[in-house]
Amino acid sequence: MNKIIALIVILTILIGSLSGCALFQFGSKDTDSKIARSLVKTAVITAARISMEMKKLPLIEGVINTSREEINTRMLVQMKKRLEEINSNINTDIDTYYEILSSLISLNNNIVNNAFNWYNEYLNSPSRKHNAQWQINVFSFVNSHYSQYCNDRKGNINAWKNDFSQVKGAATEY
Repeated sequence: MNKIIALIVILTILIGSLSGCALFQFGSKDTDSKIARSLVKTAVITAARISMEMKKLPLIEGVINTSREEINTRMLVQMKKRLEEINSNINTDIDTYYEILSSLISLNNNIVNNAFNWYNEYLNSPSRKHNAQWQINVFSFVNSHYSQYCNDRKGNINAWKNDFSQVKGAATEY
């Protein structure tokens, strides 16, 4: 995933799009639009993955606490290992997410906003809506994170993680 992001960033630089939320646009609008759509889609998918992983944390932590109380060392070791894997997944994906947003702000703001509108329409189309629930649930966070990052040029990873941990999804509502 990081290689794809790096390739997109390199393409963005080579095309010459400069100063995201940009005053200037040197690349082709069509090319920038395709890059923006790809980045928005990847950001939303990555955000959904982060959110799903974060929803696993309380369950795993609960099993760890129960295993400690019951002195089930084998289960405790397995769950601690799984907790480390989940945290590693979250950290890797949040780094990728940060890189994606960094790439998005290098593009013209109108083009990126059009990409967000395009992907929102795509996700909410009748044929996709049922299968894209996690992406739909995180979409507004991704859009607001982009806007915040575009305005202050600072990523707030802790706030982003907090947002993603609050997402309600079909898999967590039982």
